[in-house]
Parts: sequence; structure tokens; C-alpha cells
Amino acid sequence: MSQELPQASVNLRSPVALDWLDAISESNGILSAILGVIHPKLYDAGWQTINHLGDTPEFGDQDILDQWASVFSGVGIISNCYTPPHRDTNSRANWYDILATLERYESCDLKLPGLGISLEYGPGTVTGFACATPPQEGITREIPKSTKSDPKA
Repeated sequence: MSQELPQASVNLRSPVALDWLDAISESNGILSAILGVIHPKLYDAGWQTINHLGDTPEFGDQDILDQWASVFSGVGIISNCYTPPHRDTNSRANWYDILATLERYESCDLKLPGLGISLEYGPGTVTGFACATPPQEGITREIPKSTKSDPKA
């Protein structure tokens, strides 16, 4: 029995998606470099995987790999003022997720209920989390609606 090759998400298989990947390539590069500092072995493994896929002609999404400027295997976007407690259930305990804030706002808290702490989470903050957090002790973030800045400002 042969194993299927990984495939890129259908959402990434369009010219618009390739343009989006190009637009976020600098941010992806910076976040990858942060992983290189906090977990060098995982960073190296990520690049080895990307390079291996690029050297595998049977992997049909070479255009996406050419635009993929990240050691991470995925990108998720959270766009709201409150995120219910959650965790990355598709990850492994020894992997890291990187969270980055990108919008203007005056106040945000990153809450780690399982640890009983709440941290200030201002614009431009980047945090790395090992994915061993039990689901009931997930991560939540909250931006009070009254403090969200006008994005046109």
C-alpha cells in the first residue's frame, strides 16, 4: 500500500491565493526566523520537509511551494475581538504554534486558563506555544470592543 502525497489546500490553488502568499511572505519569513531561535531543530525539520516536497515532482503544487516562505505547514487567521478557548488539535506535543497580532487596537489580553494567567497582548506581539496544552486548558484572546482602534487611522 502506498501513502498519498500531501496536497495543498484547495483554497491555495488559485492565482489570488498565490498573490496572497506573496504578500505575506515577509511576515512568514520573520515568523519562521523566530521559530529558528526558539526551536532550531523544528525549524530545520520544517525546511527539510519543504525542500523535500520541492524535490518531489509527483507533488503537483510546485507553484504554491515556490511562494511558501514558511517552515510551518499551515497558516490560520483569527479575525475577531474574542476567541473562545481553543488549541491546535492537528499538532503534536513537541511542535510549536506561533501567534502574531497584526491589527491596531489599544488593549488585548492573551489568557491561558490552564496556567491561571492573563498576559497583555499588544499589536505586533508574537508568541510561541508548545502544543501540549490539553484542550480544556486552551488559549483565548480578547480585545474589548470599546478599545479597538479605527483601522483607517
